[in-house]
Amino acid sequence: MEPGPGRRIADLLLVVLAVAVIGFAGWLVQRDPPASPPAAPTSADPSADSSPSAGSDDPTDDPIIDPRGPLDVLVLGDESVRGARSAGRWIGELGGTDGTEVTNRSRPMVGYVADATPDECGLPSCPNLPAMLRLVSAEQPDPDVVLISAGAHDDGIERTVLTRAITTFLEQVRMRFPTSQVVVLSPLVLDKPLPVTLDTVTDVVRTVTKGADAVYVEVGQPYLDATGGSAKDRLAQAGQVLRTTVGDALAR
Repeated sequence: MEPGPGRRIADLLLVVLAVAVIGFAGWLVQRDPPASPPAAPTSADPSADSSPSAGSDDPTDDPIIDPRGPLDVLVLGDESVRGARSAGRWIGELGGTDGTEVTNRSRPMVGYVADATPDECGLPSCPNLPAMLRLVSAEQPDPDVVLISAGAHDDGIERTVLTRAITTFLEQVRMRFPTSQVVVLSPLVLDKPLPVTLDTVTDVVRTVTKGADAVYVEVGQPYLDATGGSAKDRLAQAGQVLRTTVGDALAR
């Protein structure tokens, strides 16, 4: 039995309504598409990140110490930097101004291993550099520079003993003054004759320093090479050479 006209009309209306609903849903999808993530900024985009590139303010590009300003210098060494006979006066001029502060613990006739008796050094106590470091006040703040100059009096010390002593000493300096710039000069001699093992001692100082957190400065023998007429002139000439050489090393 076939459905009546009324039933066929109702079915047709249902089909038309379904088609209309599907079409309307499709229109809504096209009208409100899902938001896509914003594109990453490019270099041409004004809103792109404008932070400075690495290296523009790289602290490693700055000098270790500004040689134009006054310095706070702690000196540990022998007579080559003590100021005796005017030797060592150049230390106070390293900063380029009169504001440089120097705490000088140097003693004549001593070394990294060698110490001296009061008769030898002319002072009540002349300890070697490791002992000298232990005598520095615990309240001493970290200086800008710890300047070390010794070795000429370690003549004849066995190489292994000297190597161990200098290695330990520089480790102790770094532990005691963690923020200071440690500068080690090659052994300096004020007068001839030269120590027999000076070349060996110099090589040990150079090798150990370059393996430590310190700056090695080869200064030659300016006290012996000076050609001034008087002793005072020669000391002044040597001081100029040392001031320039060490100052250049600090500015690197």
